[in-house]
Amino acid sequence: MFRNLLLPFLFLPSLQVFAAADTVIIPINRQLFHERINEEQKLLDRADGKQDGLLRISGNAEINKTVTEIMFKKIDALEDSIELNKKIPGNNEKVRYLTYTASLLKAYRTGWKQRKYNPLFAPLLFNSFVKIMNANIDSSSMMPVINELPYETGKLLVDIFRHNVGVTESNKILFLKFCSLYPERILQGIAPYADEPFADSLIVICSQRNPTAIYSASQAPNSVTGKLIHRNNNPLVTTIINISKTPNSLLYFPFLDDLLKGNQTFESIQKYIGDGETTYDSVGYFKLLVQTEISYFKRMVSAQKDTPVAMFGANGLREMLHNKALQHFIKPINEMHEKPEGIRMRPIEPLSSTDLYYMLIMGETEIYTSSYKYSFNRLIQRLGKSPKTDLLLLNVYFDYFKKFIKLAANFNKLDEFLNLMPPGRSQMLMRAFVGNLDKAGDLEDAVDVADSYSSITDKKLLQTILDYVIENENAAIQNDNARSKIIYGLLKTIFLSAATDTKVDLTLELGIPSIYQMDNTQLADENGRIGVHDLD
Repeated sequence: MFRNLLLPFLFLPSLQVFAAADTVIIPINRQLFHERINEEQKLLDRADGKQDGLLRISGNAEINKTVTEIMFKKIDALEDSIELNKKIPGNNEKVRYLTYTASLLKAYRTGWKQRKYNPLFAPLLFNSFVKIMNANIDSSSMMPVINELPYETGKLLVDIFRHNVGVTESNKILFLKFCSLYPERILQGIAPYADEPFADSLIVICSQRNPTAIYSASQAPNSVTGKLIHRNNNPLVTTIINISKTPNSLLYFPFLDDLLKGNQTFESIQKYIGDGETTYDSVGYFKLLVQTEISYFKRMVSAQKDTPVAMFGANGLREMLHNKALQHFIKPINEMHEKPEGIRMRPIEPLSSTDLYYMLIMGETEIYTSSYKYSFNRLIQRLGKSPKTDLLLLNVYFDYFKKFIKLAANFNKLDEFLNLMPPGRSQMLMRAFVGNLDKAGDLEDAVDVADSYSSITDKKLLQTILDYVIENENAAIQNDNARSKIIYGLLKTIFLSAATDTKVDLTLELGIPSIYQMDNTQLADENGRIGVHDLD
């Protein structure tokens, strides 16, 4: 596996630098550099937790065998080819390429272990390394090779061959590949390319994907990046610049899209913001955030699926909505939990049912139980003499409705909420609550469904949810949707484990303790006592 200092040459006809030979004798003044390569191979061999001459980078035995062959035998053959190659005449040049080879092994190992590099790319990496080494020997540019590589592989190789004559052009290519992969991070590396023809276009792309970065950089107008931004005449970029120059500018930021489209003006927003202190209208500003959230979300779920600028991310609409819900309403009513209800709930008195809907959602992790229940009751009151909760959801286009259902279940208000809509609507709502869990980017909705189930006491409703989960699992099996099968299969197993008339044991089925039941011994301290704490 690892080469000795005198080793039969392994001829690889696909690599131009290799040439057949019986043995390769390593001069003593270069043996140390070969030993460094050997040491890197040993470290790589141990990287999968076992030093046995096999790299286990995947569950596929053939892939593991191929990568092992490359990183051990082909690397050994490459070492020999460096020694034999007549185009590398001097000691220093041979040392340079041996050092590059050791760097390749180290970069591959560290990239794999730090999950910054896909180890399955080993064949592409090795063959590209050899191509660039040949180009470098001939004093040619590596740029054509880098141009054809994925970003991570190209970056690794450019870092090794940083003295190649094509390094400048190669870095430019890599930067464009990086921008394509991570448009929200464009400003991190754009300064060296401020005079390139593509720089202005990249600023526009960044303003769409990460307007906060443009906002921050524009406040340093004399920096290279700041100058690049301020010279840009794109309407979105100039609007961000104008916001950055406005007092209390961050309060305007969530409305960037409406400002750009002319749906809002600085003056229409300023009447709520005022000077940000004495003339700031906290209720009016929160209501404006709520109406903007509804408007933006409607666009997101429309046929065009248009995501507004500054909807997400730092200082975006949803972050501001969350912050202001906590600052102006949830924290004040929580802090007055010992006051009479009339005094305690005074901060939310001006809020409509829609405002309260978003306030409750945004306060999911911070709101006290009593604060939630009082606020929920106010929400129902604001719906009028004949409250219809289905209309509330329709008015917000079902934005955050799964989160709202979860909270209502957790605070024992779900039955009341569902009873205030026609039975057919409540059934449709619960079907939607359980549906499309596999389509979300994360598992938050699935966790919300599981969390809600544990809080519901209505047996009919529990059975309805379970039936919908089973229905979705069957559809997933029929459509061979692996992700959906896993999600709904797990939910079904968990829900059945909570039922008293079934004998599903989570410990046996999934290897985990019951989620809905816990033995008292698991709650006791070292003295066998179970503590009880007063909770609001």
